[in-house]
Amino acid sequence: VIPVLVMVVYWIHGLLHLLLDMFQWQPIYQYKIQQNKPLNRSRLPSLFYTLVKVQLCVFFPVCLVFSWISVNTSYGLSITRELPSSRALFLHQMGYALVDEVLFYAMH
Repeated sequence: VIPVLVMVVYWIHGLLHLLLDMFQWQPIYQYKIQQNKPLNRSRLPSLFYTLVKVQLCVFFPVCLVFSWISVNTSYGLSITRELPSSRALFLHQMGYALVDEVLFYAMH
């Protein structure tokens, strides 16, 4: 349920930004960061294809693997009343950073 919810929020947010870029509504468009880069509408089908491919072939399977690990092993999400130790926080942050950097490098 959560991966689908994340994808829905991502698409709604992204499509709202796309609409702003397409119609250039001035009260908000004046705050666009890359003013000198116009939207190339001919590349939109390729953009949507890439987004769907990444979400279905990378994001969703990774979420399924992580949820399986969290439910079936002692790793992953644990809900307790005690706060984790400083060591656990440090190790989790380093683990996340390493996985994030490796996946980011592999995807680009």
